[in-house]
Amino acid sequence: MITQTDLTDNIQADIPELSDTLCDKAKGKNVYQVMYTLLDYTHSKIVEHNFNTVKKCLQVAEKLYEKGNGMVRNAVVNVFIYSFSKLLLHDKEDRKMLISLIPISLYTLYIKQMLHSNL
Repeated sequence: MITQTDLTDNIQADIPELSDTLCDKAKGKNVYQVMYTLLDYTHSKIVEHNFNTVKKCLQVAEKLYEKGNGMVRNAVVNVFIYSFSKLLLHDKEDRKMLISLIPISLYTLYIKQMLHSNL
């Protein structure tokens, strides 16, 4: 089970480019700050149209959700999943590409979140 104390290690193992940034965030061990760091990085790669790295980020988020404890799972849902609407591009083709990269488990959570927000 991935806890808040080993969250940064798990992300760094899959995305070494985030090591320096995550080390700064890990000092406070704030799970939400760490997830915002992953989100910001993912967003920057979407803007760059670096969809291979975006896919890797989405897979990391999925792993964190599936293997994380309650706090890690909540951070994935409340930070990462909640921001999907902002991440989805306006260009129709890029949007299709991005949606195709989202793991089904995360996309299902996103749809549930959207349905509950419209109630």
